[in-house]
Order: sequence, then structure tokens, then C-alpha cells
Amino acid sequence: MLVHRNMHPVSADEKTDIIVTPQFYTLKREAVPVKYAYQAKRIAPSLFEGLMEDDKGRDYFVYREGDEWVFIAYSKDEIVDFLTEKGIGQIGRVFFAQQLAPRMEGPIQLSEKEALVNIEGVVTVVPTAGLNDAHFVPPSSRLLPNKGVRFSGGGGGSVLLEDMQAYLLAALFVLFGILWLIEGVRYGKVTDALTAEREAYYVKHPMLQSSYTRENILQKYRTIDRVERKKRDVIRKISGVLSKKITLENFSMDRKGYRATLHASDPSTLKNLKAMLRKAGLKITSVAGSEVSVGGVL
Repeated sequence: MLVHRNMHPVSADEKTDIIVTPQFYTLKREAVPVKYAYQAKRIAPSLFEGLMEDDKGRDYFVYREGDEWVFIAYSKDEIVDFLTEKGIGQIGRVFFAQQLAPRMEGPIQLSEKEALVNIEGVVTVVPTAGLNDAHFVPPSSRLLPNKGVRFSGGGGGSVLLEDMQAYLLAALFVLFGILWLIEGVRYGKVTDALTAEREAYYVKHPMLQSSYTRENILQKYRTIDRVERKKRDVIRKISGVLSKKITLENFSMDRKGYRATLHASDPSTLKNLKAMLRKAGLKITSVAGSEVSVGGVL
């Protein structure tokens, strides 16, 4: 449906695709060095700066035409309000008359006084009086381009999405769904494999099927691991205080505890040794002359 300022109210109960005339948008054609539409759309506001009274309330639609980009600035709220006033409540795709230029074979009559014409590649509304009995071409669905904008929700305050953006979003959601499904299947296979491996191990070692038995075994090896970590920690701490002036005289360790004797070469070194042992958390059991003994339980 062609929509123009002087159209009569209509009754449209179903979702309707519409084409708005230049009365609802501002057009610019520029050869800008960008490759993709989203890049062109980013610079659109700067191209229209100062041309419209309210730049902040504008939306932009761009597409390539030959070596140039076509930039269209419009107000979605203005279009929605006008369509609602004229009785079009459910809005399908929204196209712009400029998109018809490559397919227009003659002027299209809008009303008794106005017509849509293609003047050197720019679709314009002109008075019919100046066309001198031109042959009007009836609007046809074949004139509709492939790309437009879409009103989600179909009413006022809606957000307009370009068809390509909507398709990309849908494709992304489908892709995420497929990835989620693949990951779920893979995770299920891994879980099944681990379960089968565990069951086979239980068959080979029946005593492990008891959770009580498994917990006792885990507790046993947990204790062993704790003792071994403690041994390594003690050795590391004692090694950390050794130097040319501090030597290890003797060292012993078993499952119950450890004992070590260290020798300091002079009183100043002895004082530093005791301070380092306390800082390392090693318990000093005795000090005899230049020798310091440490020990403790594991």
C-alpha cells in the first residue's frame, strides 16, 4: 500500500506492507568508502546533520545502489502515528518510495493532484497537472524490493528492525540452539562413558560398590596425602634457612614427627636463625650454644 500525506482513511484489519513517499523521509546519495551496510549506517547521522530540525529523533535506512550508498532518514514515530490515524494498525514491512526507482516504468498516481515519478534516479512527489496527460502505471507487488524495515509489535513505540538484521538474529539463535544441542549430546556421551567405566570397575572390584568402603579408602589416602604434604613443607622450610653461615647438623623424620639441629657460625647469625625459624612456623625445642634444635609432629 502506497502511503502519502493526502491519502483517505482506510480499514486494514490484517498486517499490511506499506511504501512511504518522500513526504516521510529525507534522502541523500553518497559514494562513501565503506563495504557493509552497518558501517554506512554508522555515518548516516553525520551526513544529515543540520538538514533536519530534530536529528535525535531520526532513524536511518541505508542500501547500496551501484557505486553509491543511498541514505534515508525518517521518523518511525511519525510514520506509526500517521498510519494509526489512517486506520492501519497492523504494520508489516515498511519500504521507501526511493527503493522503487529501478523498477518504475512510469509515474504512479497517488491522488487526483499528486503522483510519484522518477526524476533522474530520485523518486519524487509532483503535481499531476505538470505531467501533461502522462500514462500512469498502477502500483504492483512486483515493485516491492527485497529489503525494508519491520515494526516489531506493529504499533506505536515499536522498534524497527531491518529484515537483514532480523534474519541475522534468527540465524544466531538457531546456531546457539544447535551448539547447545551438540554440547548436550557430547556431555551425555561423556557421562555415559564414565558411568560405564565406573560400573566395569565395580564389577572387577565388587568391594568398592559399597559407599562405606569407598569412603574409608578415600579417607585413608586423604590422610596419607596430608602427611606427605606436611613432610614436604617441613623440608622446604628447613632448607629455606640454610646458608654458608647456617648448616644442618642432623635431621630425622618418620610418620610421627621430625627433628633437626642447625648450627650458626656466630652470635649474630644465631639470632637471625631463631627469628627465621619462628617466622617459618618451626618450633624451637632447645638452644645450646650455637646450635638450635627444632621439632614437631606431622
